[in-house]
Amino acid sequence: MSKPVVLYFAYNPAEEPLKARGSEYIDDGPHPAPIEQAPEDEGLAHRVEFELDAANTFDMSAVKVMAQNGNITLEGRVGSPAECILANNIALTVDGVGNVTNNLRVSKVA
Repeated sequence: MSKPVVLYFAYNPAEEPLKARGSEYIDDGPHPAPIEQAPEDEGLAHRVEFELDAANTFDMSAVKVMAQNGNITLEGRVGSPAECILANNIALTVDGVGNVTNNLRVSKVA
């Protein structure tokens, strides 16, 4: 005769509200996003900034990158119209970018 199985606690990992992303767990519950940027948007903005900086073409102290829902906004000043176009094209190549609003202005050369 086999012994009955005793259930000490009813834990089912499949019912956990947490989803694995990488090696950490992030609560995807119905929490409002912070006023500034959601973490995904902040990470996307940092990736775009990294790619712009890696081009060694822009003065990144004069360029601001903002993200909202996968849409990137570029603001600030660049040295030429070609740099303005290049910044737009680089931002579009970053994974996760849906649209780019390019508000970069070309600095006047004195």
